[in-house]
Amino acid sequence: MQKKDRSSEEYAAAILCGGKSIRMGQDKATMRLGGIRLADRLIREFAPCGEVLVSVRDDAQAEQIRRGFPGNRDGAAGSWVPEELRFVRDEIRDRGPLAGIAAALKYCRRDWLFVTAVDLPYMDKAFADGLLQAARDPAGLPSLHAAGLADLTAFDVIVPCDEKGRQQGLSAFYSKRSLPYIEACLLSGSGRVRTCLETMRVRQIPAGLLENGMGKMQNMNTAADIPADLPEEPGCRKL
Repeated sequence: MQKKDRSSEEYAAAILCGGKSIRMGQDKATMRLGGIRLADRLIREFAPCGEVLVSVRDDAQAEQIRRGFPGNRDGAAGSWVPEELRFVRDEIRDRGPLAGIAAALKYCRRDWLFVTAVDLPYMDKAFADGLLQAARDPAGLPSLHAAGLADLTAFDVIVPCDEKGRQQGLSAFYSKRSLPYIEACLLSGSGRVRTCLETMRVRQIPAGLLENGMGKMQNMNTAADIPADLPEEPGCRKL
């Protein structure tokens, strides 16, 4: 099978897996839904980006995710394995997802990074592509590759918001320019994503502009939030 050329992709992706999952009662990153672990589902979904970073709380969690990843089973990586898959750890402990975003940005090779939490089972690359399109022109939604990202240099972050205008920073794009602001928030003792967003230049996009935008941002905090309708991924029964 001919390998897909992913070199033209404009952004990398980061999956935040470092939460303690206290309310869920088990590590959400390694939970299986539809026959596949949540972390694997998102790694596979964003593999076309070419560069995927996985933010973990420690080496033990990184090894657990890496050891169970399908590309490490028998050497038959398949099309869902990114060209670059790297695990990053928080440099400042106990600061929540903001520390994971900082770590991913620091080691990301691209200028823009799409960040998603691992507990968003409906999140997909189409959401990220649509968010980027809407940031360029929320009315026309032009083709993703019709223009480069140069027209977005006036912003540090591209973030969707819900119907009440609340920013959803764990389903957002962060530019390399946002890293100093995030690091400053962390060093000040703040780990709140929304508070940190107030210090940056933000392009805010209503999630309602995106196809099923609100549904794809649905997250899971407890067992009661686990969706019953998540389809099984083709080819993932063996996991």
